[in-house]
Order: sequence, then structure tokens, then C-alpha cells
Amino acid sequence: ILKSTLGEEIKDDKLSIIFKIGETIPCENVLTFHTVKDKQIEALMTVWAGETEIASKNRKVGNYKLVGIPELDAGIGTIKTEYKISIAGILYITNYIHDTGLLDRRTFDLKKHGLLVNE
Repeated sequence: ILKSTLGEEIKDDKLSIIFKIGETIPCENVLTFHTVKDKQIEALMTVWAGETEIASKNRKVGNYKLVGIPELDAGIGTIKTEYKISIAGILYITNYIHDTGLLDRRTFDLKKHGLLVNE
């Protein structure tokens, strides 16, 4: 069970919720994101744990740079992101960049961050 809400930071330091506190694992979710700037070719993605809507006021789980986004107008570039938490407490993130077919995979160990009940 998750001890804290998990989310990714989006525009203006807002937290886009992936999983809510109390979620039973294993679990999964899919979110779709869009570019926020014209000709945006990369994005720094940060995963946070906490209950406030302001991302940076939560606890940082980790971050990564997503590259390979095509140069399009803001709001046109689309990234589908699949999140899965395994029974072992590993968060798997798969980003699919719609316009190029590029896949980007990342993992974070939630146990290492003390984010699971009954660890």
C-alpha cells in the first residue's frame, strides 16, 4: 500500500497525480501529456511523493530527461506515459512519444524511498 500520493511535475510546478495515497500494489495507470512550449524537444520529468498540489513542496523521488520530442507547436507534441508499480515496489515508467514512436523506460525503487506500508 502506498504511504503517499505519487505524481509528476507539470507546467507551473503543479503535481499531476499518478497514484493516490492508500493505493494497493500492484497497480497501474496511463496519463497523456502535451508539450508546453513551441519546438520543445525535451522535458525534465520529476516524480514527487506528497499530498500538496505544488510539486516542489513534496518529496522528490527522482527525475529524468525525456529527449526525442519532435519540434512542434506547443500542445501538439503528445506523450503517453504508462506507470506500473510491481508487488516488489518498483515503479516502472514507460513514455511513448506519439509522433515518433520513441519509447523511453525508467524505474524507481519506492521501497528505497520508504513509500510503502509494511516494508
